[in-house]
Amino acid sequence: MSARWAGACLLLLASSGCQGEELVWVPFNASGQRIEVLVNDDCSGSDGETTLELESSLSKRHVGDAVVTPPCGPVGTEHEIAVEVFDEWQDLVGRVTVESLSGRASDLDGDGDQDRRDSAEYTLRQDSADIGVWAIMLQSLGNDSESRTDRLELVLWQPDTLLDDTVDIETTTQ
Repeated sequence: MSARWAGACLLLLASSGCQGEELVWVPFNASGQRIEVLVNDDCSGSDGETTLELESSLSKRHVGDAVVTPPCGPVGTEHEIAVEVFDEWQDLVGRVTVESLSGRASDLDGDGDQDRRDSAEYTLRQDSADIGVWAIMLQSLGNDSESRTDRLELVLWQPDTLLDDTVDIETTTQ
């Protein structure tokens, strides 16, 4: 079965559910996998991209990579977040999200204390030519000259219908 056909079957399964039952998504990768974006006017010494190795749920396998380009920029910068799930696992992943966890920002409300922005979750779009590639463009928002570090938490999701939590145990008598 081609990867394209298997991916189409997964999406059909994911979108159809079982006779009116709601599809339940479960994380495929390890929890807490974050990549940082510096929101700052001064990005000297910053590389053109930041990469994160995505690990399996038990952190035993490298299942893909996430890349943020650029990793630093002033308020208003558009950052591309791209995820590649490796061929061996791409048929299992049916959804990818990123949660933006903004760091402490400048004094936003004029009370003299640093403030924190709310978090937000976004769903990445799947590439039409490669079912293992997902991406989204996010723009850093804020006040002019604001400086902070945002953390982007990436989650690969699989339908729980693909999990097989049964174990066959064979017993023998001697």
